[in-house]
Amino acid sequence: MTQAITNPTTTCVGCGQADNHPKHVTVVDDGKHTDVRWHMDCHAAANPACPTCTSVMQAGAAGKTGEDLRAHIQAGGAGHASTDAVLASQDAQADAPTSTQGGA
Repeated sequence: MTQAITNPTTTCVGCGQADNHPKHVTVVDDGKHTDVRWHMDCHAAANPACPTCTSVMQAGAAGKTGEDLRAHIQAGGAGHASTDAVLASQDAQADAPTSTQGGA
């Protein structure tokens, strides 16, 4: 049985919408390693080279956004071995403290 995943409300840098829909968290190396969150459809459109978002959108999710995209991912439609783990990882990343130390 699939456990419901509740993402925190965050803002997509691509469209500016604040919601709890699935997002890809990327890091901008601005000296502070700032987390940047993108809706997967927004990121795939803005950066077709992103393997995470592009693979999700090409795995039958084209045109899906918000709750429809979340349902597609949780049903395994994104082709991930454990799509629940992908979404849970997003929750963990959003909740984790951000390090301000430099590194490679």
